[in-house]
Amino acid sequence: MRRRSLGQLILGLWLMGLQSAAGPLPPEGFLRSFDLKALPGGGFSALHMTADGASAVILTDKGGFLRVKIDRAAGQVTSGPLLAVLDAKGRPLRDGQSDTEGLAVGPGGRAWISTEGTARVLSMPRIGQPSTRMPRPKAFAQFPPNTAFEALARAPDGTLWLIPEAAVKGDLPVFTWTGTAWEKAYSLRHDPFWLVADACFDDKGRLYVLERLFAGPAGFASRIRRFDQGTEALILQTALGTHDNLEGLSIWRDGTGLVASMVSDDNFLKLFRAELVEYRLPD
Repeated sequence: MRRRSLGQLILGLWLMGLQSAAGPLPPEGFLRSFDLKALPGGGFSALHMTADGASAVILTDKGGFLRVKIDRAAGQVTSGPLLAVLDAKGRPLRDGQSDTEGLAVGPGGRAWISTEGTARVLSMPRIGQPSTRMPRPKAFAQFPPNTAFEALARAPDGTLWLIPEAAVKGDLPVFTWTGTAWEKAYSLRHDPFWLVADACFDDKGRLYVLERLFAGPAGFASRIRRFDQGTEALILQTALGTHDNLEGLSIWRDGTGLVASMVSDDNFLKLFRAELVEYRLPD
């Protein structure tokens, strides 16, 4: 979420500074939080955790990515250098085309990235290798700037799902990749004021959608909805101000059950938090 809400975010932070320094307690299921401010980059917009939770790829919304390792016993996250998402000629994405928001990774490391400034999807053999633009249907042109595809997810059967940040005609359209084209396949119910931040699937094929609500001086609230065979359930919701702008979501399993890992976008400002937070989810 760049440019569009930066002024609101700065105003909100200033007003929040007038409030008590003690923020709301995280809801039930909170496991841990890691400060990511020491990592290179910022503006973290998407997250892909490995199956064992030991390492991850974090995407920025300026065409960059990090490979990180997580040591939960030590409470540390370490990373390699900030690297660039590359275009078809092996060059970093140019300005105006580098608002990278969604990330999906398949077997063997094959990766797909969605961009928001221009609604499109890039495909690459592995993240960091030159990318190919996937076909862009006319329907993608309906999204105003900075309201397009925040969420890109890969289902266990290999199907790619695309969900925009904001609703269209009351619902959230879902586009899926048929193998040759993107087609609108579903619609998800939308609640006013909640914007899509990311989405992913678990190993049972259930879809999780991370959403955020920005309330100015009160900060951000975040929630996760789960969709399973036509049913919808709200399985996590934070109070306003609990975390900053959680934008990236990855679902994985540890030895106990389901874990939701999320990263926050600090808008490349020192005053905002860049963190990795984790919650236990009901299975």
